[in-house]
Amino acid sequence: KCRFNDLHEFDSITQEWKQLSDEKSMNAPEVRGGPALCPMRHNDKDYLFLFGGFKGLQLGDSHAFDIEKGQWEPLTANGDVPEPRSVHC
Repeated sequence: KCRFNDLHEFDSITQEWKQLSDEKSMNAPEVRGGPALCPMRHNDKDYLFLFGGFKGLQLGDSHAFDIEKGQWEPLTANGDVPEPRSVHC
């Protein structure tokens, strides 16, 4: 089995795919299966948040993809954080 570390966007009007990032993108999260992904709008900007996943062990890190900039940023947590997990909502 093979896992990939790329992110694509599908335009439902043009029926075309566009690659947003890959494993060479700056600050890209490491390859994993089963992370939680959540789209979010904050301060008039669109983001895709990623949490957790599995790469032989469960992960508990989180990252934000800034859709406008096309960049990943690792997030740091303050206070209580969820336990590492994969395949969750």
